[in-house]
Amino acid sequence: MDNVAQQLVKNPQVFDKSILLSTNLFMDILSEECAALVGSIGMSYSANFGDAYAMFEPAHGSAPKYQNLDKVNSHGYRTRRSMDARLLGLKHESASYSMPSKRPLPGNTTYDLGGALKQAK
Repeated sequence: MDNVAQQLVKNPQVFDKSILLSTNLFMDILSEECAALVGSIGMSYSANFGDAYAMFEPAHGSAPKYQNLDKVNSHGYRTRRSMDARLLGLKHESASYSMPSKRPLPGNTTYDLGGALKQAK
């Protein structure tokens, strides 16, 4: 676990197109680290696979302290919706939830990334 955490920072390209599997405790730690590496926990999403079912979710949970403040980054939520649709074979719907991968202009980001952009815009 400690070497994986170190390699995520030093050599993240080692994990390109990889899936990490572990216990809930270790993956909670590693997912927080990965979220910091991409900028914010609002950018992260999670996949849980069972024998017959799968579930996708934003890694940040419901973020109740930001309720009604229009500050939460929806990238994790939108990505998980895209993954749901893709798993169900709904290609058009999956594409409609996908987010652009280009870097935003400075200041054109949500609160969690240092900007003031609102989700309503």
